[in-house]
Amino acid sequence: MAEVVEINIICKDEVSPDILREFIHKETENRYGYEVIEAMDNWEYENSIEIHLEDIRNYFLRNKIICIEEKIEDGAVGINIERLESGICYTVWFNQKKYDNLTEYNNLINQFLIFLNQDLSGNFLLCAIGKEVIFEFQNDNVNLFNKSHGIDIWVNLNIELIDTVMQKYEKVNFGNFIVLKKRNKDISLNVDSI
Repeated sequence: MAEVVEINIICKDEVSPDILREFIHKETENRYGYEVIEAMDNWEYENSIEIHLEDIRNYFLRNKIICIEEKIEDGAVGINIERLESGICYTVWFNQKKYDNLTEYNNLINQFLIFLNQDLSGNFLLCAIGKEVIFEFQNDNVNLFNKSHGIDIWVNLNIELIDTVMQKYEKVNFGNFIVLKKRNKDISLNVDSI
């Protein structure tokens, strides 16, 4: 399989998984596949059970982690939803070889930033996009930045842009967002698309 592209979004309030699923289906060219939805207590899959789409909110309100995975013809895609102390973490992920291609990866990033601006701008606090990432949200954004790995794009990361940050990332204005784009990575943002 390919490297997994992960888009981590921290939101203030609930977002309908249907909105995120629409984005995924648009990016996978509507190639629907077999879907599995699980609810579990933790990332060790304790008390994991398979649930139906209409049960997601009920289990989420009971503080369960929700994992939606869809097998498609060229890989798998999904959404993980987890309640945190200070918000809700949505991880949209793609495990498809097409994103090994830099042009496809850039297109996905740009399409998601447009989606973020149009559909989630009033709700999201922070977003991180990358491949094979380590992302564990805490209320301390400096600590989050230092402990995260594989992040190519940060959106609205509220940290002081000191020299050590700016050695790794370049600041770009993208619509209403402040984006930090990883240096030495050939990622092109289409800032005119907003």
